[in-house]
Amino acid sequence: MSRAINNELKKSEDGIGAAGRFYGNSLRDLGKISLRLIHDSGCSEFRLWKEMMERHHYLGSSKLFGRQIKYLICSSCLGYIGGLGFSSSAWRLEERDRVIGWEDDERGRLLNDVVCNSRFLILPWINVKNLASHVLSLSLCQLAEDWNNRYGYKPSLVETFVDPVVRSGTCYKAANWRYIGKTKGRGRNDCTHEKSVSVKDIYVYELKRGFCQGVFPESSEIDWVDEEFQ
Repeated sequence: MSRAINNELKKSEDGIGAAGRFYGNSLRDLGKISLRLIHDSGCSEFRLWKEMMERHHYLGSSKLFGRQIKYLICSSCLGYIGGLGFSSSAWRLEERDRVIGWEDDERGRLLNDVVCNSRFLILPWINVKNLASHVLSLSLCQLAEDWNNRYGYKPSLVETFVDPVVRSGTCYKAANWRYIGKTKGRGRNDCTHEKSVSVKDIYVYELKRGFCQGVFPESSEIDWVDEEFQ
């Protein structure tokens, strides 16, 4: 890792507590939160995003599939505090296709309307209530326009997968994403039905209201006082 990238990661550690974490009472303690669009894989922002994921995300920075957009999460007080990645959606997903109301031929024609939130990271020493859901809301406000500028169309739905062993998904619920069920545990490249990956919870968010024509499962009451980190 270059010295410049290492310095950028260390910037957000300035002013952290004695336990090695930044504890804030509210989002205001971080100043203005914004998302910086990464334009190409040759820039320093991309290298920083990749290093963050390699060091601190449980999936690492392995290559995202298909069309994709990446962001760095910026705090005006601490500098870069995390990153997001969006990519092409899963080809076939039973619960998603059900709530959308797709038949097989429609999925083949309209799959580009769905994108996947493939990575979401807030650096582990940042500990501020509501930060994660706030960042997700910012990304949903910005994603459609950025995707249109890059690929010539606006997506209608965003999906994501949460491993319940690793994460609770609370921040997605707090940002008004909807839980729709679980994966089959097969993964993107499983052609032999071996179920080689962990079963994950599926959440979706409609960027275009009314895009989903199927029935969503009933949701239970959530206690939003719970912590909601990455």
